[in-house]
Amino acid sequence: YEFGNLKEIDREYYFRLNPDGSFCAVSGCGNDLRTEAPMLRRLIVESVLYWIKEYHVDGFRFDLGKLIDWQTIETIIYEAKKINPDVVFVCEPWGGGYDPQGFSLRGWGAWNDQIRNGIKGENPINGHGWIFGSWYGNNSPKRIKSYVNGTLIKDSLGLFQKPDHSVNYLESHDGYTFGDFIRIGLGDVKPDEVIKDVDKNAKLTPTQLKLNKLGALFLFTSRGITMIHSGQEFARSKVLPLTNQNDPHRGMIDHNTYDKDNEVNYINYNHAKLNENLLDYYKGLIELRNKFQSFRRAEYDDVKFISVHDNDFALGYEIKHEDEQFVILFNAHPLNEVVCELPRGYWNVLVNSEHAGVKSLKTVSGMITIPTSSGFVLKKK
Repeated sequence: YEFGNLKEIDREYYFRLNPDGSFCAVSGCGNDLRTEAPMLRRLIVESVLYWIKEYHVDGFRFDLGKLIDWQTIETIIYEAKKINPDVVFVCEPWGGGYDPQGFSLRGWGAWNDQIRNGIKGENPINGHGWIFGSWYGNNSPKRIKSYVNGTLIKDSLGLFQKPDHSVNYLESHDGYTFGDFIRIGLGDVKPDEVIKDVDKNAKLTPTQLKLNKLGALFLFTSRGITMIHSGQEFARSKVLPLTNQNDPHRGMIDHNTYDKDNEVNYINYNHAKLNENLLDYYKGLIELRNKFQSFRRAEYDDVKFISVHDNDFALGYEIKHEDEQFVILFNAHPLNEVVCELPRGYWNVLVNSEHAGVKSLKTVSGMITIPTSSGFVLKKK
């Protein structure tokens, strides 16, 4: 973006400049606004208020939020809540720094890259996460439990004051799609491999499908704001067309397509049909989260973790929220099944490795076996 008029009006007032007079480019765009300038702050705040009052916008997402000074961040939400107390502000908490906690202290939500990296991994080559049966970086069973509860500061590992400040996600416009991360992470496709049959590449193998479902199940049952990217629900793959003769990555899976053409960025609904099983699973998880408040409103103390022995990659917990009672179980180990003892009573299976939704698939009690790379949602009968 050039912001031509502001540069012509007063470049030194409206933009952050380097000592040599060139434009700062912490954003990567060479146009870092000087948000601390009073009149630019006013321009930002009054624009937000206009969109709320005239267009009834009730939620805002700011790119590279850390480029904005704290006083402007505070003024935006303070003035906006005078008009709409329920207005939502979220941002990427980086760009000139990294401070999800700082945004949360000011009432803003922020993208939770810790759950992204912990559950999926940081990169598909040598940075695998929990769904692969691996620990990325400093992740551990204790951190996975923290993500379940909204990555709160009260458990000493978290970032946020309350769960609805945590924007939980596994895929965004940047980086590999979740489906492609899994394709490469499992070794089914090499990063520099030319894909000759795009449809065959898009069709999920049984193992790819299991890992996609496992990640989705964790995402939709964790406290916080659930964010999915377009096409994630059918494991969208971004393959650069072979016709891109000037691109050295033509024919390969691409992880950064913001400046690529429509053929790689459009939504291919034929691929949604190819992976209809996963699409239906996402539909069921959305229905589950919408119907039951436990997955949106449960408090920290409503969650009680269940002991699962001999498998660090298995996790179980019970939620008791108002008149709802659930057990959620996961096993991310790729080789070993897990046998888990359920709390007393009879439990309706709403989600298993095949199906997700709000209707009971069967009723169980006592012990339950969790297959590899899968999970359950059980509701007290």
